[in-house]
Formats: sequence, structure tokens, C-alpha cells
Amino acid sequence: MPLILLPINAMHILNTMTKDAFAKFDFVTISAEFLPPYMFKKIIRKELLRIEEARKRNNNKELGEFWNFKYASLLILLHKVGVKIQDVMKSPPKSDELADSYCPLCDSEYRAGCLRCNECDTELKKY
Repeated sequence: MPLILLPINAMHILNTMTKDAFAKFDFVTISAEFLPPYMFKKIIRKELLRIEEARKRNNNKELGEFWNFKYASLLILLHKVGVKIQDVMKSPPKSDELADSYCPLCDSEYRAGCLRCNECDTELKKY
């Protein structure tokens, strides 16, 4: 209907017609196919870490099974695209020499004594 009432919208017809083309696909799988390897590794790393965090915080067995399945599926995807989990999960490079730990989700760096990320409320990892 907007295409009829507002002809200017007709210029964006492809966007309108294809906006849901990949909606049913997993975004990590799509990124494996279309993005450069360094970007895919960054995305799948974040997703794996989010799943780990969700599994730690989740006490519901049914959701625990879902998270385990999702994690296993991402490991299979890594194998299929020829990427090793060690390459994906390695620590980010230090940008501050005084940094002792980092947030695995947002890569913020922290000095000694901090235990959780202020942004993500996630347990920090040591370098």
C-alpha cells in the first residue's frame, strides 16, 4: 500500500521485497558465507561467549538443552568452514600494558582487582 500512495517508496522496491529474505536463517551462518574471515571470527566468538554466559546464568534445564544444542551447532559450523576454535577464542591483543584482564564480550580492558565488566556484567578473563 505505501508503494501506491507514496511513489517515492517505489525507488526502494527491492529493499521492500527482499527485507525478509534471510530472516529465517541464523545470522552467524549467513556471516560465515558472506563476510570476510576476520569478521566472521569476531561474530562467532561473541556468539559462543554469549552462549557460555547464558549457560552459566540459566537454571532452567529446558533452556540449558537449547544452549548446549546451539553451542554444538556453532562448533559444527566452525569445523565446516575450516576454522579452529582456538583461533576464535584467543584473547584480544592488549591495547593497555597495565591491563590485567578483559571482558570477553565487549573486549574492554581492566586493571588488576576488577572481577566483572561494568558494561556487560560478565566475569572478566585474565590475559
